[in-house]
Amino acid sequence: MSLVKTLEFVWGLTITLLCLVVPLGYGTQQPARDTFTAAVYEHRVRNPPDPEAVVTRDEAIAWSYRNLRVYREQAKIAARKGADIIVFPENGILGYDKTRASIRPYLELIPEPRGPSSNHTVVPCKDKKLSRNTSKLKNLSCLARDNSIYVVANMAEKLPCDSGYDLNCPYDGQYQFDTNVIFDTKGELVGKYHKKYLYWQPMFDTAPVPEIVVVPTPFGILGTFVAGDIYYQSPALELIEKNGVDTIAMTTTWDNTFPYPRAVAVQEGFALRMHVNLLAANTQAIKYDIGGSGIYSSAGAVVYRYNTTHDHGQLLIGTLPTKPRAQTPQPLPSWVEDNPEVKEKSFQATISGNTVECLPLTHLEGRVRLCQKDLCCSLSYSFKRKNENELFVFGVFNGLHSELISMYTQTCGVFKCSSKQPESCGIAPTTSSSIIGEFRMWGTFSKSTYVFPYVTTQGTSGICLAPGQFVFRDNVLHSVDGLTDPLLSAILFGRNYYRDDFTASVNPPYSTVPPTTKQNGAAVIITASTSAFIIVFALTFRTMMQK
Repeated sequence: MSLVKTLEFVWGLTITLLCLVVPLGYGTQQPARDTFTAAVYEHRVRNPPDPEAVVTRDEAIAWSYRNLRVYREQAKIAARKGADIIVFPENGILGYDKTRASIRPYLELIPEPRGPSSNHTVVPCKDKKLSRNTSKLKNLSCLARDNSIYVVANMAEKLPCDSGYDLNCPYDGQYQFDTNVIFDTKGELVGKYHKKYLYWQPMFDTAPVPEIVVVPTPFGILGTFVAGDIYYQSPALELIEKNGVDTIAMTTTWDNTFPYPRAVAVQEGFALRMHVNLLAANTQAIKYDIGGSGIYSSAGAVVYRYNTTHDHGQLLIGTLPTKPRAQTPQPLPSWVEDNPEVKEKSFQATISGNTVECLPLTHLEGRVRLCQKDLCCSLSYSFKRKNENELFVFGVFNGLHSELISMYTQTCGVFKCSSKQPESCGIAPTTSSSIIGEFRMWGTFSKSTYVFPYVTTQGTSGICLAPGQFVFRDNVLHSVDGLTDPLLSAILFGRNYYRDDFTASVNPPYSTVPPTTKQNGAAVIITASTSAFIIVFALTFRTMMQK
Protein backbone atom coordinates (compact mmCIF):
# COMPACT_ATOMS: atom_id res chain seq x y z
CA MET A 1 0.00 0.00 0.00
CA SER A 2 1.47 3.39 -0.99
CA LEU A 3 2.30 6.03 1.60
CA VAL A 4 -0.15 8.49 0.01
CA LYS A 5 -3.05 6.04 0.23
CA THR A 6 -2.09 5.15 3.78
CA LEU A 7 -2.14 8.83 4.78
CA GLU A 8 -5.51 9.30 3.04
CA PHE A 9 -6.88 6.31 4.93
CA VAL A 10 -5.62 7.62 8.29
CA TRP A 11 -6.98 11.12 7.56
CA GLY A 12 -10.42 9.75 6.70
CA LEU A 13 -10.58 7.78 9.94
CA THR A 14 -9.38 10.80 11.88
CA ILE A 15 -12.30 12.83 10.52
CA THR A 16 -14.62 9.98 11.50
CA LEU A 17 -13.22 10.06 15.04
CA LEU A 18 -13.81 13.79 15.27
CA CYS A 19 -17.40 13.25 14.22
CA LEU A 20 -17.83 10.74 17.02
CA VAL A 21 -16.88 13.20 19.74
CA VAL A 22 -19.25 16.03 18.80
CA PRO A 23 -22.23 16.59 21.12
CA LEU A 24 -24.94 14.00 20.77
CA GLY A 25 -28.38 15.10 19.64
CA TYR A 26 -29.96 15.92 16.34
CA GLY A 27 -32.60 18.03 14.71
CA THR A 28 -33.60 21.61 15.31
CA GLN A 29 -36.73 20.92 17.32
CA GLN A 30 -37.96 24.02 19.14
CA PRO A 31 -40.43 24.07 22.04
CA ALA A 32 -43.93 24.98 20.88
CA ARG A 33 -45.15 25.82 24.39
CA ASP A 34 -44.10 27.98 27.31
CA THR A 35 -44.10 25.34 30.05
CA PHE A 36 -43.74 21.61 30.55
CA THR A 37 -44.19 19.12 33.38
CA ALA A 38 -41.21 17.26 34.84
CA ALA A 39 -40.91 14.42 37.35
CA VAL A 40 -38.01 13.09 39.40
CA TYR A 41 -38.09 10.01 41.59
CA GLU A 42 -36.02 9.71 44.76
CA HIS A 43 -35.59 5.97 45.05
CA ARG A 44 -34.89 3.68 47.98
CA VAL A 45 -32.66 1.12 46.33
CA ARG A 46 -33.28 -2.61 46.65
CA ASN A 47 -29.74 -3.84 47.32
CA PRO A 48 -28.48 -7.42 47.78
CA PRO A 49 -27.51 -8.30 51.40
CA ASP A 50 -23.86 -8.79 50.37
CA PRO A 51 -23.17 -6.38 47.48
CA GLU A 52 -19.54 -7.48 47.25
CA ALA A 53 -20.48 -11.10 46.57
CA VAL A 54 -20.15 -12.22 42.94
CA VAL A 55 -23.51 -13.49 41.68
CA THR A 56 -24.73 -15.01 38.44
CA ARG A 57 -26.15 -12.92 35.60
CA ASP A 58 -29.65 -14.25 36.37
CA GLU A 59 -29.33 -13.26 40.03
CA ALA A 60 -28.08 -9.79 39.06
CA ILE A 61 -31.05 -9.33 36.70
CA ALA A 62 -33.44 -10.44 39.43
CA TRP A 63 -32.07 -7.81 41.83
CA SER A 64 -32.15 -5.15 39.14
CA TYR A 65 -35.77 -5.97 38.30
CA ARG A 66 -36.79 -5.29 41.90
CA ASN A 67 -35.77 -1.68 41.27
CA LEU A 68 -37.09 -1.58 37.70
CA ARG A 69 -40.55 -2.65 38.89
CA VAL A 70 -40.64 0.43 41.10
CA TYR A 71 -39.48 2.55 38.15
CA ARG A 72 -42.34 1.24 36.02
CA GLU A 73 -44.92 2.04 38.71
CA GLN A 74 -43.61 5.58 39.17
CA ALA A 75 -43.38 6.25 35.42
CA LYS A 76 -47.05 5.28 35.04
CA ILE A 77 -48.04 7.66 37.84
CA ALA A 78 -45.92 10.48 36.39
CA ALA A 79 -47.37 9.99 32.89
CA ARG A 80 -50.89 9.89 34.27
CA LYS A 81 -50.22 13.27 35.92
CA GLY A 82 -49.06 14.76 32.64
CA ALA A 83 -45.28 14.58 33.04
CA ASP A 84 -43.25 14.98 29.85
CA ILE A 85 -40.07 13.55 31.40
CA ILE A 86 -39.04 11.51 34.42
CA VAL A 87 -35.53 11.24 35.88
CA PHE A 88 -34.33 8.32 38.02
CA PRO A 89 -31.19 8.41 40.22
CA GLU A 90 -27.61 7.23 39.92
CA ASN A 91 -27.21 3.61 41.12
CA GLY A 92 -30.98 3.28 41.27
CA ILE A 93 -30.96 0.02 39.30
CA LEU A 94 -27.47 -1.16 40.25
CA GLY A 95 -27.45 -0.58 44.01
CA TYR A 96 -24.59 0.37 46.31
CA ASP A 97 -21.18 -0.88 47.39
CA LYS A 98 -20.23 -3.11 44.50
CA THR A 99 -16.62 -4.04 43.75
CA ARG A 100 -15.11 -4.19 40.28
CA ALA A 101 -15.64 -7.96 40.33
CA SER A 102 -19.12 -8.08 41.86
CA ILE A 103 -20.50 -5.45 39.47
CA ARG A 104 -19.65 -7.46 36.34
CA PRO A 105 -22.93 -9.48 36.15
CA TYR A 106 -24.87 -6.20 36.33
CA LEU A 107 -23.06 -4.57 33.39
CA GLU A 108 -24.70 -4.21 30.00
CA LEU A 109 -23.61 -3.37 26.48
CA ILE A 110 -25.20 -0.07 25.50
CA PRO A 111 -25.23 0.81 21.79
CA GLU A 112 -24.48 4.29 20.51
CA PRO A 113 -27.54 6.50 19.95
CA ARG A 114 -28.44 7.72 16.48
CA GLY A 115 -26.06 10.43 15.29
CA PRO A 116 -27.01 13.78 13.72
CA SER A 117 -26.57 12.49 10.15
CA SER A 118 -27.96 8.99 10.60
CA ASN A 119 -31.44 7.61 9.95
CA HIS A 120 -30.79 4.45 11.94
CA THR A 121 -32.73 4.49 15.20
CA VAL A 122 -31.95 2.44 18.31
CA VAL A 123 -35.17 1.29 20.01
CA PRO A 124 -34.13 -1.54 22.35
CA CYS A 125 -37.76 -2.27 23.27
CA LYS A 126 -38.50 -3.67 19.80
CA ASP A 127 -35.00 -4.60 18.57
CA LYS A 128 -34.78 -8.38 18.67
CA LYS A 129 -31.18 -8.32 17.45
CA LEU A 130 -29.86 -6.87 20.70
CA SER A 131 -28.27 -9.46 22.96
CA ARG A 132 -29.58 -10.68 26.31
CA ASN A 133 -26.95 -8.46 27.88
CA THR A 134 -29.26 -5.51 27.22
CA SER A 135 -32.30 -6.66 29.22
CA LYS A 136 -32.31 -3.63 31.56
CA LEU A 137 -31.81 -1.29 28.61
CA LYS A 138 -34.80 -2.87 26.87
CA ASN A 139 -36.87 -2.54 30.02
CA LEU A 140 -36.18 1.20 30.24
CA SER A 141 -36.91 1.65 26.54
CA CYS A 142 -40.29 -0.07 26.90
CA LEU A 143 -41.03 1.98 30.01
CA ALA A 144 -40.57 5.17 27.99
CA ARG A 145 -42.53 3.91 24.97
CA ASP A 146 -45.42 2.43 26.96
CA ASN A 147 -45.95 5.65 28.90
CA SER A 148 -45.07 8.10 26.08
CA ILE A 149 -42.61 9.86 28.37
CA TYR A 150 -38.94 10.87 28.16
CA VAL A 151 -36.87 8.76 30.56
CA VAL A 152 -33.43 9.52 31.99
CA ALA A 153 -31.88 6.69 34.00
CA ASN A 154 -28.48 5.53 35.21
CA MET A 155 -26.89 2.19 34.32
CA ALA A 156 -23.64 0.30 34.64
CA GLU A 157 -22.08 -0.15 31.18
CA LYS A 158 -19.31 -2.37 29.89
CA LEU A 159 -17.16 -1.76 26.83
CA PRO A 160 -14.72 -4.55 25.88
CA CYS A 161 -11.20 -3.51 24.86
CA ASP A 162 -7.90 -5.07 23.82
CA SER A 163 -4.77 -3.99 25.69
CA GLY A 164 -2.73 -4.98 22.64
CA TYR A 165 -4.16 -2.02 20.74
CA ASP A 166 -5.56 0.24 23.48
CA LEU A 167 -2.85 1.29 25.93
CA ASN A 168 -5.50 2.50 28.37
CA CYS A 169 -7.51 -0.71 28.36
CA PRO A 170 -8.11 -1.83 31.99
CA TYR A 171 -6.28 -4.92 33.19
CA ASP A 172 -9.45 -7.07 33.04
CA GLY A 173 -10.15 -6.32 29.37
CA GLN A 174 -13.12 -3.98 29.58
CA TYR A 175 -14.08 -0.45 30.49
CA GLN A 176 -16.80 -0.13 33.13
CA PHE A 177 -18.71 3.15 33.10
CA ASP A 178 -21.23 4.95 35.28
CA THR A 179 -23.63 5.83 32.45
CA ASN A 180 -26.76 7.92 31.95
CA VAL A 181 -29.16 6.93 29.18
CA ILE A 182 -31.96 9.04 27.66
CA PHE A 183 -35.02 7.62 25.89
CA ASP A 184 -37.67 9.59 23.99
CA THR A 185 -41.41 8.94 24.05
CA LYS A 186 -41.08 6.21 21.39
CA GLY A 187 -38.47 4.31 23.40
CA GLU A 188 -35.58 5.38 21.18
CA LEU A 189 -32.18 5.72 22.81
CA VAL A 190 -31.34 9.36 22.06
CA GLY A 191 -28.51 10.04 24.50
CA LYS A 192 -25.73 8.31 26.41
CA TYR A 193 -23.31 9.94 28.87
CA HIS A 194 -20.33 8.58 30.85
CA LYS A 195 -19.65 10.08 34.28
CA LYS A 196 -16.33 11.95 34.36
CA TYR A 197 -15.72 12.84 38.01
CA LEU A 198 -16.03 9.68 40.08
CA TYR A 199 -16.43 9.90 43.85
CA TRP A 200 -14.89 6.86 45.53
CA GLN A 201 -16.19 4.42 42.93
CA PRO A 202 -13.48 1.78 42.36
CA MET A 203 -15.86 -0.37 40.34
CA PHE A 204 -15.92 2.18 37.51
CA ASP A 205 -13.48 3.73 35.06
CA THR A 206 -13.27 7.46 34.59
CA ALA A 207 -14.47 8.76 31.24
CA PRO A 208 -11.22 9.84 29.51
CA VAL A 209 -12.60 13.27 28.60
CA PRO A 210 -15.75 15.12 29.66
CA GLU A 211 -18.59 14.38 27.27
CA ILE A 212 -21.26 16.82 26.13
CA VAL A 213 -24.66 15.20 25.50
CA VAL A 214 -27.37 17.43 23.99
CA VAL A 215 -30.84 16.20 23.03
CA PRO A 216 -33.48 18.45 21.37
CA THR A 217 -36.95 17.75 22.79
CA PRO A 218 -40.45 19.24 22.44
CA PHE A 219 -39.80 21.09 25.72
CA GLY A 220 -36.40 22.57 24.87
CA ILE A 221 -32.81 21.39 24.72
CA LEU A 222 -31.97 18.67 27.24
CA GLY A 223 -28.53 17.84 28.67
CA THR A 224 -27.38 15.41 31.34
CA PHE A 225 -24.57 14.65 33.78
CA VAL A 226 -23.98 12.61 36.93
CA ALA A 227 -23.56 13.80 40.53
CA GLY A 228 -20.17 15.48 41.11
CA ASP A 229 -19.91 16.50 37.45
CA ILE A 230 -21.99 19.50 38.55
CA TYR A 231 -18.86 21.00 40.14
CA TYR A 232 -16.82 21.23 36.94
CA GLN A 233 -16.74 23.52 33.94
CA SER A 234 -17.01 20.63 31.53
CA PRO A 235 -19.59 19.23 31.25
CA ALA A 236 -21.76 21.36 33.57
CA LEU A 237 -21.12 24.90 32.33
CA GLU A 238 -20.36 23.96 28.73
CA LEU A 239 -23.79 22.38 28.36
CA ILE A 240 -25.36 25.75 29.06
CA GLU A 241 -22.89 28.36 27.84
CA LYS A 242 -21.72 26.65 24.65
CA ASN A 243 -24.65 24.40 23.78
CA GLY A 244 -27.70 26.40 24.91
CA VAL A 245 -29.18 23.68 27.11
CA ASP A 246 -32.46 24.67 28.79
CA THR A 247 -32.93 21.71 31.12
CA ILE A 248 -30.39 19.40 32.75
CA ALA A 249 -31.25 15.94 34.04
CA MET A 250 -28.91 15.09 36.91
CA THR A 251 -28.71 11.59 38.35
CA THR A 252 -26.91 11.29 41.67
CA THR A 253 -26.18 9.32 44.81
CA TRP A 254 -25.24 12.27 47.04
CA ASP A 255 -24.23 11.94 50.66
CA ASN A 256 -24.66 15.18 52.58
CA THR A 257 -21.83 16.83 54.52
CA PHE A 258 -22.02 20.07 56.49
CA PRO A 259 -21.91 22.99 55.87
CA TYR A 260 -21.63 22.27 52.18
CA PRO A 261 -22.56 20.53 50.01
CA ARG A 262 -26.12 19.64 51.03
CA ALA A 263 -27.58 18.03 47.92
CA VAL A 264 -30.66 20.24 47.61
CA ALA A 265 -28.69 23.44 48.27
CA VAL A 266 -26.16 22.58 45.54
CA GLN A 267 -28.97 21.75 43.14
CA GLU A 268 -30.89 24.98 43.77
CA GLY A 269 -27.73 27.08 43.72
CA PHE A 270 -26.73 25.72 40.31
CA ALA A 271 -30.13 26.46 38.79
CA LEU A 272 -30.16 29.98 40.24
CA ARG A 273 -26.65 30.88 39.08
CA MET A 274 -26.83 29.31 35.62
CA HIS A 275 -30.47 30.32 34.89
CA VAL A 276 -31.38 26.79 33.88
CA ASN A 277 -33.92 24.11 34.76
CA LEU A 278 -32.43 21.28 36.82
CA LEU A 279 -34.09 17.92 37.39
CA ALA A 280 -32.09 16.19 40.14
CA ALA A 281 -32.89 12.61 41.18
CA ASN A 282 -31.09 11.17 44.22
CA THR A 283 -31.28 7.80 45.92
CA GLN A 284 -32.64 7.56 49.47
CA ALA A 285 -30.59 5.91 52.24
CA ILE A 286 -30.86 7.41 55.71
CA LYS A 287 -28.15 5.05 56.97
CA TYR A 288 -25.58 6.82 54.75
CA ASP A 289 -27.19 10.30 54.93
CA ILE A 290 -27.95 9.97 51.22
CA GLY A 291 -30.91 11.92 49.90
CA GLY A 292 -32.10 15.20 48.49
CA SER A 293 -33.86 15.57 45.12
CA GLY A 294 -35.73 18.34 43.41
CA ILE A 295 -37.06 20.24 40.43
CA TYR A 296 -35.59 23.72 40.03
CA SER A 297 -35.94 26.66 37.68
CA SER A 298 -33.93 29.85 37.27
CA ALA A 299 -36.08 31.29 40.10
CA GLY A 300 -35.14 28.51 42.54
CA ALA A 301 -36.82 25.39 43.92
CA VAL A 302 -40.18 24.44 42.42
CA VAL A 303 -40.49 21.27 44.50
CA TYR A 304 -37.84 19.37 46.44
CA ARG A 305 -37.34 16.71 49.07
CA TYR A 306 -34.72 16.27 51.78
CA ASN A 307 -35.89 13.58 54.20
CA THR A 308 -33.76 12.19 57.03
CA THR A 309 -36.47 10.28 58.92
CA HIS A 310 -38.47 8.13 56.48
CA ASP A 311 -36.55 5.65 54.34
CA HIS A 312 -38.86 5.42 51.33
CA GLY A 313 -39.00 6.74 47.79
CA GLN A 314 -40.96 9.75 46.63
CA LEU A 315 -42.14 11.08 43.29
CA LEU A 316 -41.81 14.84 42.73
CA ILE A 317 -43.68 16.64 39.93
CA GLY A 318 -43.42 20.29 38.92
CA THR A 319 -44.08 22.74 36.11
CA LEU A 320 -41.14 24.52 34.48
CA PRO A 321 -40.58 27.12 31.75
CA THR A 322 -39.27 25.75 28.47
CA LYS A 323 -36.94 28.78 28.19
CA PRO A 324 -35.67 29.50 31.72
CA ARG A 325 -33.13 32.12 30.61
CA ALA A 326 -35.99 34.20 29.20
CA GLN A 327 -37.33 34.70 32.73
CA THR A 328 -36.67 38.18 34.12
CA PRO A 329 -34.25 37.90 37.07
CA GLN A 330 -35.27 39.56 40.30
CA PRO A 331 -33.31 42.78 40.91
CA LEU A 332 -31.23 43.34 44.04
CA PRO A 333 -33.14 45.38 46.63
CA SER A 334 -31.94 48.92 47.30
CA TRP A 335 -29.76 48.95 50.39
CA VAL A 336 -28.15 51.46 52.71
CA GLU A 337 -25.51 50.25 55.18
CA ASP A 338 -26.51 51.26 58.68
CA ASN A 339 -25.24 48.39 60.83
CA PRO A 340 -22.29 49.19 63.10
CA GLU A 341 -18.93 47.56 62.35
CA VAL A 342 -18.24 44.72 64.79
CA LYS A 343 -14.73 43.77 65.91
CA GLU A 344 -14.19 40.14 66.83
CA LYS A 345 -11.15 37.89 67.07
CA SER A 346 -11.06 35.30 64.29
CA PHE A 347 -10.09 31.65 64.61
CA GLN A 348 -9.48 28.76 62.22
CA ALA A 349 -11.69 25.70 61.84
CA THR A 350 -11.25 22.58 59.73
CA ILE A 351 -14.37 22.07 57.63
CA SER A 352 -14.59 19.38 54.94
CA GLY A 353 -10.78 19.17 55.06
CA ASN A 354 -10.34 22.91 54.48
CA THR A 355 -8.79 25.43 56.88
CA VAL A 356 -11.52 28.07 57.13
CA GLU A 357 -10.96 31.50 58.68
CA CYS A 358 -13.91 32.14 61.01
CA LEU A 359 -15.34 35.10 62.87
CA PRO A 360 -17.94 34.53 65.64
CA LEU A 361 -21.19 36.47 65.28
CA THR A 362 -21.90 37.36 68.92
CA HIS A 363 -24.02 40.49 68.38
CA LEU A 364 -27.66 40.74 67.34
CA GLU A 365 -26.63 42.90 64.40
CA GLY A 366 -23.45 44.15 62.83
CA ARG A 367 -21.16 44.49 59.87
CA VAL A 368 -18.06 42.30 59.51
CA ARG A 369 -15.28 41.77 56.98
CA LEU A 370 -12.88 38.84 56.84
CA CYS A 371 -10.11 37.93 54.39
CA GLN A 372 -8.08 34.90 53.37
CA LYS A 373 -5.38 35.47 50.76
CA ASP A 374 -6.89 37.65 48.01
CA LEU A 375 -10.53 36.96 48.93
CA CYS A 376 -12.28 39.35 51.32
CA CYS A 377 -15.85 38.61 52.39
CA SER A 378 -18.30 41.13 53.84
CA LEU A 379 -21.53 40.59 55.76
CA SER A 380 -24.14 42.96 57.11
CA TYR A 381 -26.66 41.12 59.29
CA SER A 382 -29.31 41.26 61.97
CA PHE A 383 -30.98 38.46 63.92
CA LYS A 384 -34.72 38.43 64.53
CA ARG A 385 -34.12 35.90 67.27
CA LYS A 386 -30.78 34.62 68.55
CA ASN A 387 -30.28 31.78 71.01
CA GLU A 388 -27.32 32.64 73.22
CA ASN A 389 -26.43 28.95 73.46
CA GLU A 390 -25.86 28.72 69.70
CA LEU A 391 -22.66 29.77 67.93
CA PHE A 392 -22.85 31.25 64.45
CA VAL A 393 -19.72 32.16 62.52
CA PHE A 394 -18.86 34.04 59.36
CA GLY A 395 -16.27 32.07 57.41
CA VAL A 396 -14.01 32.49 54.40
CA PHE A 397 -12.01 29.89 52.46
CA ASN A 398 -9.85 30.57 49.43
CA GLY A 399 -7.87 27.60 48.17
CA LEU A 400 -7.74 24.12 46.69
CA HIS A 401 -10.16 21.64 48.18
CA SER A 402 -8.62 18.20 47.71
CA GLU A 403 -10.54 15.86 50.00
CA LEU A 404 -11.74 13.02 47.73
CA ILE A 405 -12.38 15.47 44.87
CA SER A 406 -10.15 18.32 43.74
CA MET A 407 -11.50 21.80 43.05
CA TYR A 408 -10.41 25.37 43.70
CA THR A 409 -13.01 27.24 45.72
CA GLN A 410 -13.55 30.77 46.99
CA THR A 411 -16.23 30.71 49.66
CA CYS A 412 -17.96 33.19 51.98
CA GLY A 413 -20.59 31.94 54.41
CA VAL A 414 -22.60 32.19 57.61
CA PHE A 415 -23.21 28.88 59.33
CA LYS A 416 -24.13 27.39 62.68
CA CYS A 417 -21.67 25.30 64.66
CA SER A 418 -22.84 22.18 66.50
CA SER A 419 -22.11 23.68 69.94
CA LYS A 420 -20.81 26.84 71.62
CA GLN A 421 -17.23 25.66 71.23
CA PRO A 422 -15.25 26.88 68.17
CA GLU A 423 -13.82 23.40 67.55
CA SER A 424 -17.37 22.19 66.84
CA CYS A 425 -17.68 24.30 63.70
CA GLY A 426 -16.66 21.42 61.45
CA ILE A 427 -19.40 19.15 62.81
CA ALA A 428 -22.90 19.19 61.39
CA PRO A 429 -25.48 20.66 63.79
CA THR A 430 -28.71 18.76 64.34
CA THR A 431 -30.91 21.71 65.31
CA SER A 432 -31.12 25.50 65.13
CA SER A 433 -33.47 27.98 66.79
CA SER A 434 -31.94 31.33 65.75
CA ILE A 435 -33.69 33.20 62.95
CA ILE A 436 -31.73 35.68 60.87
CA GLY A 437 -33.34 38.91 59.70
CA GLU A 438 -32.16 41.14 56.88
CA PHE A 439 -28.68 40.27 55.67
CA ARG A 440 -26.45 41.04 52.70
CA MET A 441 -23.28 39.11 51.83
CA TRP A 442 -20.71 39.65 49.11
CA GLY A 443 -17.02 39.10 48.39
CA THR A 444 -14.06 40.15 46.25
CA PHE A 445 -14.27 37.08 44.04
CA SER A 446 -11.93 36.91 41.08
CA LYS A 447 -13.48 37.71 37.69
CA SER A 448 -13.12 34.10 36.56
CA THR A 449 -14.94 32.68 39.61
CA TYR A 450 -18.51 31.39 39.27
CA VAL A 451 -20.47 31.95 42.48
CA PHE A 452 -23.40 29.77 43.59
CA PRO A 453 -25.78 30.55 46.51
CA TYR A 454 -26.43 27.75 49.04
CA VAL A 455 -29.03 28.52 51.72
CA THR A 456 -30.39 25.95 54.21
CA THR A 457 -32.66 26.28 57.24
CA GLN A 458 -34.05 24.09 60.02
CA GLY A 459 -37.71 23.49 59.20
CA THR A 460 -40.32 21.43 60.99
CA SER A 461 -39.52 18.48 58.72
CA GLY A 462 -35.73 18.81 58.94
CA ILE A 463 -33.31 20.61 56.65
CA CYS A 464 -35.10 22.95 54.25
CA LEU A 465 -34.39 25.45 51.50
CA ALA A 466 -35.70 29.02 51.52
CA PRO A 467 -37.11 29.62 48.03
CA GLY A 468 -38.35 33.15 47.48
CA GLN A 469 -36.82 34.44 50.72
CA PHE A 470 -33.61 35.85 49.25
CA VAL A 471 -32.27 37.40 46.06
CA PHE A 472 -29.03 36.37 44.40
CA ARG A 473 -27.57 38.54 41.69
CA ASP A 474 -24.11 39.77 40.66
CA ASN A 475 -22.53 37.51 43.31
CA VAL A 476 -24.48 39.23 46.09
CA LEU A 477 -26.83 37.35 48.44
CA HIS A 478 -29.50 39.56 50.01
CA SER A 479 -32.59 38.88 52.10
CA VAL A 480 -34.72 41.91 52.95
CA ASP A 481 -37.17 40.31 55.38
CA GLY A 482 -34.85 37.56 56.58
CA LEU A 483 -35.63 33.86 56.61
CA THR A 484 -38.77 32.21 57.94
CA ASP A 485 -37.06 29.24 59.60
CA PRO A 486 -33.96 29.05 61.82
CA LEU A 487 -30.70 29.38 59.88
CA LEU A 488 -28.27 26.53 59.30
CA SER A 489 -26.10 28.05 56.57
CA ALA A 490 -26.05 30.79 53.95
CA ILE A 491 -23.07 30.43 51.64
CA LEU A 492 -21.60 32.01 48.52
CA PHE A 493 -19.76 29.04 47.01
CA GLY A 494 -17.28 30.18 44.37
CA ARG A 495 -15.64 27.90 41.82
CA ASN A 496 -12.52 28.98 39.96
CA TYR A 497 -12.21 26.23 37.36
CA TYR A 498 -8.97 27.62 35.94
CA ARG A 499 -7.11 27.06 39.22
CA ASP A 500 -8.07 23.40 39.67
CA ASP A 501 -5.20 21.01 40.25
CA PHE A 502 -6.25 17.44 39.63
CA THR A 503 -2.86 16.09 40.69
CA ALA A 504 -3.78 17.12 44.25
CA SER A 505 -6.84 14.87 44.45
CA VAL A 506 -6.69 11.98 46.88
CA ASN A 507 -9.09 9.92 44.77
CA PRO A 508 -7.61 6.45 44.36
CA PRO A 509 -6.48 5.33 40.91
CA TYR A 510 -9.39 3.29 39.64
CA SER A 511 -9.04 0.36 37.34
CA THR A 512 -6.72 1.00 34.42
CA VAL A 513 -4.16 -1.18 36.24
CA PRO A 514 -4.44 -4.16 38.60
CA PRO A 515 -4.66 -3.25 42.29
CA THR A 516 -1.09 -4.43 42.85
CA THR A 517 0.42 -2.33 40.08
CA LYS A 518 1.19 1.41 40.10
CA GLN A 519 -0.70 3.59 37.69
CA ASN A 520 1.47 4.84 34.84
CA GLY A 521 -0.46 8.11 34.44
CA ALA A 522 -0.61 7.91 30.63
CA ALA A 523 -2.94 10.51 29.13
CA VAL A 524 -6.14 9.43 27.41
CA ILE A 525 -6.96 11.54 24.37
CA ILE A 526 -10.07 9.85 22.96
CA THR A 527 -13.61 9.57 24.22
CA ALA A 528 -14.56 6.35 25.93
CA SER A 529 -17.39 5.69 23.50
CA THR A 530 -14.93 5.40 20.60
CA SER A 531 -12.68 2.79 22.22
CA ALA A 532 -14.25 -0.10 20.31
CA PHE A 533 -13.91 1.85 17.08
CA ILE A 534 -10.20 2.45 17.80
CA ILE A 535 -9.64 -1.27 18.20
CA VAL A 536 -11.22 -1.92 14.79
CA PHE A 537 -9.16 0.91 13.31
CA ALA A 538 -5.91 -0.50 14.72
CA LEU A 539 -6.60 -4.00 13.42
CA THR A 540 -7.61 -2.72 9.97
CA PHE A 541 -4.64 -0.39 9.71
CA ARG A 542 -2.16 -3.12 10.67
CA THR A 543 -3.69 -5.47 8.08
CA MET A 544 -3.45 -2.83 5.34
CA MET A 545 0.15 -2.04 6.18
CA GLN A 546 1.04 -5.73 5.87
CA LYS A 547 -0.34 -5.91 2.30
